[in-house]
Amino acid sequence: MNLNRRKAIAMTRKEELSFLQNGGTLCVATKGPHGFPHLSAMWYWMVDDRIHFNTYRKSQKTVNLQRDPQISCMLEKGRTYETLRGLVVQGTGHIIDDPEQIRDIHRHRLPAKSGNPLDSLSVERRKAIAAKRIVVRVEPKKIYSWDHHKLGGRY
Repeated sequence: MNLNRRKAIAMTRKEELSFLQNGGTLCVATKGPHGFPHLSAMWYWMVDDRIHFNTYRKSQKTVNLQRDPQISCMLEKGRTYETLRGLVVQGTGHIIDDPEQIRDIHRHRLPAKSGNPLDSLSVERRKAIAAKRIVVRVEPKKIYSWDHHKLGGRY
């Protein structure tokens, strides 16, 4: 794809943020122990225009990020060429392991009306669950995107 075509289908920053806010399943890649990408499908949420997701403290992606914080995330939608939309965020995965910070970040996770399913659990049970998990915040260094709607049916 030539540079002009690439520019023609790129989303604006506002479009990228809207695309991320409307969610889906995020494909997350970290560097595995043998140099191969380690891919995971993650549910995520946005706080201060940054991707955040939960994972287990001992998960492979956590171990990978402790060794090398580089991360790539891709979100895409569309079933035909003319409807393809997506973006890739390349950056640094910051592990958040402080219970107070995690609690504050989780306040952004679910709409106020939906309630948090963890609220029905005892304080002890919530603490036990939290002790096994961390939050990762993705600090972007490069974002690139595509929206084939912008081609107007031209290929």
